[in-house]
Amino acid sequence: MNHQKSRVYLESLKKLRAMIDLEYHDGGWFPPEREMCARLNISSVTYRKAFKRLIDEGTAVSYPRKGYYINASFRRITKLGFVIRDAQESPLFSDAETVLPALQHIVDNNFHIYMIQGSPLNTLSRKFYLHGIKGIIWFYPPIPALPIISKIFKEKILPIVTLTYFLPDEINNSKDMYFPKVCLDYEVMGKMMANFMLKHGHKNIVYLGNAAKFKTFADAMNKAGAEFSPEQYIEDTMNIESDLPGILSSRNITGIVSEGGEERYEKLFKILEYLPQNKSPELLLRHIPSLTDLIRKYPNVKVIGIGKTNPAVIGRVAGEMMIRHINDGEPLTSIEVPAYSLEEINTEIH
Repeated sequence: MNHQKSRVYLESLKKLRAMIDLEYHDGGWFPPEREMCARLNISSVTYRKAFKRLIDEGTAVSYPRKGYYINASFRRITKLGFVIRDAQESPLFSDAETVLPALQHIVDNNFHIYMIQGSPLNTLSRKFYLHGIKGIIWFYPPIPALPIISKIFKEKILPIVTLTYFLPDEINNSKDMYFPKVCLDYEVMGKMMANFMLKHGHKNIVYLGNAAKFKTFADAMNKAGAEFSPEQYIEDTMNIESDLPGILSSRNITGIVSEGGEERYEKLFKILEYLPQNKSPELLLRHIPSLTDLIRKYPNVKVIGIGKTNPAVIGRVAGEMMIRHINDGEPLTSIEVPAYSLEEINTEIH
């Protein structure tokens, strides 16, 4: 199908779906083919092709010599789409703990799920129309996808909710780049981490990780009266080996807070393993699957706390919000979810 024919087909399908949603809640016979072809200014071939898709998905039934009958809305399949990251084929399902609770909630509410994939990203709208998607949940979209998501939301092409990590400030604060976002409440997380370290007597701390997360932690530390500056922060994992030893020796650091990542932790543990016990900082770390093995491998490193995010809570919130919007018209908005916990570790196990 060439581009022009494809465009006409998709536009026809879109108009037919809109007409059915508006006028056929209780079902009924559709107008004759000749009348509809004239109204939509399309050929009978395109019209029948569009209705074949509607029939295949359970929206309509074809009766020879009678025409098309539209099923009542409760008999139709209501479809929600989900997109993972950059929408490429065979995505790494590393976000399953977030994705699956959202999808389970959708299924439990009698919706059907379509996974939408496509390249380049701007071709995805075609697939939304093609499959008759009623809404989209987009898990952790990359930066290039954000203008597309914003356009979908602003132009009301489809209801859309994203699950995001931190976005650049110029996007978070941009009126031209707004769309509903569900993410971890990093302000609450920062306060929890700061309170944990202060409770253990640590005011001179190094933070290893994301710049935006550092800001929430630093704000909480400073509000509590602990002086905490950008010089005590290392974002790039590549700089840990070059920068951390100097910071430790010059600032009398007693504690380290670090985001996850096996490479980051391996470098950190190697540096701390050979420090004298009275000079070795105590660590608050983000949980990763290999953390227990690292603690055993480096017994002189003192881990006093492990932070864990519950991604299932975040995914479920996104699914619930989309369902309420579809069923009850509740507006889609941005939500920060407090889904972080801290586990204190007995240092004697080391």
